[in-house]
Amino acid sequence: MGSNLSFRERTSKDGFILEINENRVVSFKLDKETYEWLENNWKKQGFSSRSQFLRYLINMVLQGKAPLNKNDSENIILMSDSHKTVTFKLNSSLLDKLDRVAFEFGYTSRSDLLRVVLSSLKESYNRNK
Repeated sequence: MGSNLSFRERTSKDGFILEINENRVVSFKLDKETYEWLENNWKKQGFSSRSQFLRYLINMVLQGKAPLNKNDSENIILMSDSHKTVTFKLNSSLLDKLDRVAFEFGYTSRSDLLRVVLSSLKESYNRNK
């Protein structure tokens, strides 16, 4: 339940390769201010959906290009006013990579890492306004 399969065909020198990936539903909580920033900005950034924007950010994390403000990570992770739940679908192989990166950075969950990335991006965006 909550997952589906996607198929992608690509060519190689030996013929065709069919990649089969399971998409999984991912949920995490955000404080109201960061949630509102996310909702107000994904479209302004040129994305067709919030999910597409979040997948883009995850790819940035996996490439080491995401804004991570480690100094604020404890405050962000321990927020008691996490009121809004964000849900999107993500390829299971990307989800596994995200979990590994979160663990390598010392976060207890992917949700903590995603909150830090979004909060850092929000702060960076607000400074550059």
